[in-house]
Amino acid sequence: MSHHRWLELLAALFALRVLGQLVQVIQEVWFLPDLEQWQGSSLPYPALFIAQILIIALQVVCIQRVRHGWIRPRRWKVRLLYWFGGTYLAMMIVRLLRGLTFLSGNDWFNKSIPAVFHGVLAAYVLVLGHHISYRLRNYSDNESASRNLDSDLIHD
Repeated sequence: MSHHRWLELLAALFALRVLGQLVQVIQEVWFLPDLEQWQGSSLPYPALFIAQILIIALQVVCIQRVRHGWIRPRRWKVRLLYWFGGTYLAMMIVRLLRGLTFLSGNDWFNKSIPAVFHGVLAAYVLVLGHHISYRLRNYSDNESASRNLDSDLIHD
């Protein structure tokens, strides 16, 4: 599966989370977890909702840029995305493990829905980093091939 398809899947999962929480805010339904299970912070819901919509908008922009090849491959971008995404994912895994074990009595740690979907966002960042890394390798290979071709033409 191509990078933009993975990014679409991860963005769709996050959007479903946002929609699920919104449904529970408007009118609770029996087939979704209780509203308090969705909220992983003390941020008021309206502010959280706006932040989530901005994240989805940013994801859509990134998906379009990946799909059309509009992201310039740069090493610093790869390092930044891998560092941020890896750190973010590691923190959410630790949060989940703590919530499942010795901090299960703590409300922030025992809510798995927010932690799982923060993991989805971290995975999105890592896939974006992998895409840029892949493009960088191909870009470097094409640059080398182009230089070798130019060199061969000069010497002929």
